[in-house]
Parts: sequence; structure tokens; C-alpha cells
Amino acid sequence: MTKLIPWSALLFILVGIQLDVWGQDIKKKPLTRAEKAIAEFESRPRILDSLTQVYTKRWTFGVSYGQHFISGFNQASPDTITFADFTSRRAVFGIEASRFITNRWQLSLGFNLLLLPRNQEIGSIVVNGPNGTQIEGKGSGGAMINFGIGAKYFLLNQGFTRPYLGFKLGQIRAVAKGGKGGVTFGQGRFQEVNEQRASYGYLNLSAGFTHRPILGLMLDFNLSYSHTNQSESIGGITSPGGLTGTLTLHFMINTMKK
Repeated sequence: MTKLIPWSALLFILVGIQLDVWGQDIKKKPLTRAEKAIAEFESRPRILDSLTQVYTKRWTFGVSYGQHFISGFNQASPDTITFADFTSRRAVFGIEASRFITNRWQLSLGFNLLLLPRNQEIGSIVVNGPNGTQIEGKGSGGAMINFGIGAKYFLLNQGFTRPYLGFKLGQIRAVAKGGKGGVTFGQGRFQEVNEQRASYGYLNLSAGFTHRPILGLMLDFNLSYSHTNQSESIGGITSPGGLTGTLTLHFMINTMKK
């Protein structure tokens, strides 16, 4: 019996040491998972923080859609030369290239288009008149193209949604074309077509916000007012200045580059 006691004691000691090691491993595993989760959480803003880090010094390409409302004091009497009416169309489409030069400043260059589709109206039909059967009508069309360069300053330096103030300088070119004409059976066709052009310099002031729903994509909504110089009446306006609401979808370039 005296010989078995040391071996039994030794066995108990070894078992106790092993249980203590297992206990330490069990205690360490939850701590290791927690530390790993904390490390992943701390590294996440550096990867996904779109506006403060990932999009700093990045190029963007955007497509936009808006509604343009010409101010009442910029409207004139109906155009009786070309019969175009710029106050009847409000949809504006555009493209834009921009670059974040810092966390708060973004420069942009782009253009947008307000298009007057071709419009034709029959004014009168005379049957058995002095010149036979005669059909008269009028038609019109036109467009306004806006070229400009601008900048935005973001008021808050947060990651995903930020308000901003902006301005833009540029030029608007407007063209209106139309006239009247008709057909007289037996004598042929007749028509009178006129074209008018105008160019305006403008200053645009805007306020809006950007939001990044996913990496590589950013939404921009803003309201802006354009002040332009005056011209002779064209398409029922003396100036295209007014209020515009615009939604732009920006595609970010090289978003994963550090």
C-alpha cells in the first residue's frame, strides 16, 4: 500500500493539472471570439465609410433626372414666330462627371438637356374654297442645353448621408424652330419656317443631400435656383432662370482603392 500512495497522488495531480488547462481553454475561447468581433467592427468603418475615406479623391459618373420650373417673371407672351413653348416642358435629363478632392469638397462638370419634342397642330380645313380643298396648320420644336462647372461643400463629415451647399457657373443655349404651312389640293404645298437662338450665362445655387445605400453607388437629391441674363422673347420666355429639383445617381470609380 505504501508504494501505491505516491503513484495515486501523482495521478491525481496530473488529472488536476489537465482539468485546469481545459478550464483555461474554455475561458479563453469566448474571449478570443469577442476580441475577433471587436477587431472586425473596428476595421469596418475603414472599409465601408464611403464619404469620409473610401470616396476621398475618387471620380464619379452620374446620370440625372429633374423638373425645371421657369419663374413667372421670366415668361413672356406666346411665341408667334416659331410657336415653341418652353414653359410647357419641365423634364430635364443630364450627365455629370465629378471628383472628391477632399472629404468635404466635390467638383463637377456636366450638361443637361430640356427637349421640346416636335409638335404639329392642324389649324383649319377648308373644303371647296376658292383654291379648292385647303388644310393649314403649324408646328414647332426646340431644346435648351445647359453646360456648367460647379462645386459642393458637405456640411457634415459623416459616412453615409450628408447635407451640402453648392454652386454652378455655366451657359445655357436655347433654340426654337417652327412655323406654319399647309396643303392646297391642286396647287401643292406651302410653308414658312423660322428659327430663333439665344445664349444665357447663369449662376446656380443649390442645397441638397447625398446618401450611399451600397458601396460604389450614391444618390444625390437637390433643389436649386438659376439666375440668368435676359434676352429677347424666344419660345415664350425672356430667360430660362427658375427652380429645379434634381435626382442624380452617381457611380463611384475605384471604390475599393485605399
